[in-house]
Amino acid sequence: MANNRTRLIFQNLNLFVGPAALSGSTATGALYTSGNSGNNLIAEISRVQNATLNVSINRQDVNQFGQLNRIDSAMINPPTVSLDFGYYSTNGYNEYLLGMNAKGGSLISGIQTKVSDSKNYFIAVSPQGVDDNYYQGTDRDVYAIGNGFISNYTFNAAVGQLPTASVTVDALNVESYTSSSGQQTPAINTETSNRITNWTFQLPVGNPITGNGIVSALRPGDISLSFPSAAGFMSSLSGDNRAHIQSVSLSVPISREVLNELGSFYGYSREIQFPVNASMSIRGLATSALPTGFSSLLCNDQFFDLALTVRQPACGGTGAAGLVYRFNRAKVTNWSNGHSIGGNSTLDLTLTSQLAGATSLNGITLSGSY
Repeated sequence: MANNRTRLIFQNLNLFVGPAALSGSTATGALYTSGNSGNNLIAEISRVQNATLNVSINRQDVNQFGQLNRIDSAMINPPTVSLDFGYYSTNGYNEYLLGMNAKGGSLISGIQTKVSDSKNYFIAVSPQGVDDNYYQGTDRDVYAIGNGFISNYTFNAAVGQLPTASVTVDALNVESYTSSSGQQTPAINTETSNRITNWTFQLPVGNPITGNGIVSALRPGDISLSFPSAAGFMSSLSGDNRAHIQSVSLSVPISREVLNELGSFYGYSREIQFPVNASMSIRGLATSALPTGFSSLLCNDQFFDLALTVRQPACGGTGAAGLVYRFNRAKVTNWSNGHSIGGNSTLDLTLTSQLAGATSLNGITLSGSY
């Protein structure tokens, strides 16, 4: 890295994401609207709180008779590159940039149809003591992650905490640069296993995305969870003697199968392994001894549609909806009622739902206000 620093802190860092494949391009596509010119298609992920880049090199020892130690440790598969990051949830725009459907359709419809699946990610590093936001220099160091596929998305909300989302990305390549302008894309052409040489990138100037009418963060006091009144023993979450909800976590694991062929170092495709079982975990403070409806569960084992609404900050909780997650055709898979000396009794529920086809609303949908 070019800059002489004694340390890196959060002020120096920014996370960006590039587009998926464009018509007529290969692999993860050009990063400008007209190849290497036109509008820059790289965008900043806002409100990032943490990011971890990890590279695991997969090797197989080569041994032989007559020698105790290995004669080589060969790479038979490409290194495993992963990027984990989290951010404060706001209005669904981050999810849109990451390739998810945040306008009311199936959450991963674009990923399923390959319209917005593989992307490039960039971590910008400004000089020491300099905020990366608004920094005009091109001497930013860059970690560039090529061919990134989302393998997990989680939304978390809890009393006393700002709602957050966390994302795991599995990628094929990572490169480092000492300039953020005119650099070669980190993307790999999976058909040839070679770096793509005809696309370059320039990172845009960081923007804090603040101002009038722009939500800085959503609040736990503006969150509500709704479900049908006929939801059997889930009725313990509403009405008199209800369990007062303390936290909600919605997780969508998107496991990938790497499709390989002889003669290629990288897999030629990373396909989603179906079925995709999403889960919602709910914890509340119990105020009644037992829920109702267990005795009739076998005779009336129905699907439930739940809605998790996070409103924008406003007096009296009357703000417009910033995020609405719909967890459709869900079923309860676990119920737990915990008691301990010195602690409040808790009620824990886990529900699961399966993601449906790209044009179906059965499964998980997200509506953002961006």
